[in-house]
Amino acid sequence: FFAPSMTVSEVPVGALACQQDSFLKELTTRVISCTEVKDKKKKAYEIVLQDTVLFPEGGGQPFDLGCIGDVAVTNVQRRGTQAIHTTSAPLLEGEEVRVAVDWDRRLDHMQQHTGQHLITAVAEAECGFKTECWHMSSQGSSYIQMGAREISAEQLARIEARCNDLILAQTPVTVVVSDDARHDPRIRVADVGLPEDMEGPIRVVDIAGVDQNLCCGTHVQTLGQLQLVKLLHTESNKGSTLVHFVAGERALEQLARSHAHSRAMSKVLNGLAIEKQASLVEGIRNDNTKFTKVNKKYGLELAGYVARDLIAAIQPAEYEGKPFLWHRDDVTPEFLQTIAEGLLKAHPTLVAVLTCGAPKDNDLQFIVSGPAEQVAAVGPK
Repeated sequence: FFAPSMTVSEVPVGALACQQDSFLKELTTRVISCTEVKDKKKKAYEIVLQDTVLFPEGGGQPFDLGCIGDVAVTNVQRRGTQAIHTTSAPLLEGEEVRVAVDWDRRLDHMQQHTGQHLITAVAEAECGFKTECWHMSSQGSSYIQMGAREISAEQLARIEARCNDLILAQTPVTVVVSDDARHDPRIRVADVGLPEDMEGPIRVVDIAGVDQNLCCGTHVQTLGQLQLVKLLHTESNKGSTLVHFVAGERALEQLARSHAHSRAMSKVLNGLAIEKQASLVEGIRNDNTKFTKVNKKYGLELAGYVARDLIAAIQPAEYEGKPFLWHRDDVTPEFLQTIAEGLLKAHPTLVAVLTCGAPKDNDLQFIVSGPAEQVAAVGPK
């Protein structure tokens, strides 16, 4: 990977500039290597830099996007101790370059990731719920899987309130890197849960007085930078519970969407108060179910009368060698089925092609009835 003339060495993952200072947006560094990726669909290059402000995917956090000079970085992955940057254009090995991060994406990831640490810690402290895993989505809500069969609305509200109290207090968030975690007074070994056989430097994210957690990701500097967290809803999952949440700008976006939706519903429902909308819509849905059943019942009765009139009017001899055609825009396939069954019973040798739906809506459906051999011939046509 290294050019023979190079004497610079790269910073390993775990000590990258983005992990030392998650608010660093740009960095001047040097290209260690550039390797073309064998890909028939598109040209791609894997770039290794001396250091980087672009976080490689890990710890449940997606990779950063950004650019190296004028070249866009479309992916960053960890490979061993290296951060591999994927680009669509090559870079010259040994050249000095400026690396910049997509800050909006980075801040969003930090808010969701620190939000997860906070919710996880508070849920265990307040209710004894242990986090089993979590997933950060690219947009909308993320979720934390907790080891509880059920989480009540009251418990959810208590966890959320405590989280937002800590945010309001602007609780500090710091990163501790230690070469000897077991004897480092900054690290609460019991809380971090160090594996017995773990040696060497570790990286711990500390929310003052709340939580310490092994983590490679980028985080905010105080909980105040989360702005707020909102626990949206829960979902059962194989004996555990998924807690869906949003933090920071995503929470504000969720509020804006919900408000816009409520305003639109109020307009449709003639200004009805938000708290009454759900019960009204449920009543409309129940009425619609009843009307649908009644409509289907009388529709099929009507189809029987139509079938009777058609049977009386049809002279089978007129349709030797050609099918009988009948169409209505405003009926259902079940309506056609009733007519087809009546025609087949009364005129077993008649081939009938019955269609429904509006041609302008490209929503036509059809039924072909008659003797099996003739239906097989007419159907494909």
